[in-house]
Amino acid sequence: ESDLDDVIRILEGIKSKFGAEKVMVDKDCALITISGAKLATAPGFAGKVFAKLSEQGINLEMISASLSILSIVVKREKLMAAVVAIKDAFAITKN
Repeated sequence: ESDLDDVIRILEGIKSKFGAEKVMVDKDCALITISGAKLATAPGFAGKVFAKLSEQGINLEMISASLSILSIVVKREKLMAAVVAIKDAFAITKN
């Protein structure tokens, strides 16, 4: 929490440089990041993740993707269910 407070303080100090009116924080969210060099050559990977999460009733709050990284934000109470669903979608059995 103290790191978050520091980040908020910094963002509040520079927000006007970006034309932002306010800084908002949602502490009830969790970030899941999947990374790997082969993501760029795996067509349908993100769609498979999104479909599996949807099947489980898990809403995506935010999505960010690049050639090698897929990041999604879910509600904190859905974090473990989301991780289990993603592992299940790709038959991942290890932690």
